Amino acid sequence: GNWDAHNVPEDSWLHAGERSRLSHVPMMFRSLPSILTVYHLITCTIAVVSTYFCYAMDVKGSLNWALVSFGIVFPLVFGINYGVSRREKALKALGQFGGVVFALWLAVRDFPEQAPEHEAHCHRLRAELYALIDLVVVFLLSPTKLHIEQLDQIYEQFGRISSLTGEIRSSMPKLSSRCHQYLCQIMIAAEGLRNVKEYRLPLALR
Repeated sequence: GNWDAHNVPEDSWLHAGERSRLSHVPMMFRSLPSILTVYHLITCTIAVVSTYFCYAMDVKGSLNWALVSFGIVFPLVFGINYGVSRREKALKALGQFGGVVFALWLAVRDFPEQAPEHEAHCHRLRAELYALIDLVVVFLLSPTKLHIEQLDQIYEQFGRISSLTGEIRSSMPKLSSRCHQYLCQIMIAAEGLRNVKEYRLPLALR
């Protein structure tokens, strides 16, 4: 009933960090079609041709830098601030998610008034929590078009954990309130991760 890495499958969440580092390179190549669009290529071509035309024809003019600061600097600064704050929100939600999952596990494992089926409940709860974290990791690393199916799986897993905690509460009534509170906090953290992943900076400001 220990929460350790010796009994964790190789494809589980404890090894997701190593896999995610290796997946950055193919993710970069997958993002190229969204960067090298026809719109971007036309814009770059117009910028290069117009600059060369002005240089070749010795066309000069003055530009109001207030327009440049408003049209370029402000969106750039706003985008950087948004990216930093978005990263902080994601880290906070991820830390809360992992911390409360572990707290739920410890609350059940170390409860002093243990029922006869306590050990079986611990093994089942650990397996369900591993499965939940695996689903969340897959959700965070997958493209948006797969979200509906993955969210259904995550919600079904929450239902299984809720049913299991109901069995635990029936055998250990004094643990009821704590299990319900921890499960609620896990769901809130998971929804926070979902919101951070699905909501991006508006395209006009990128």
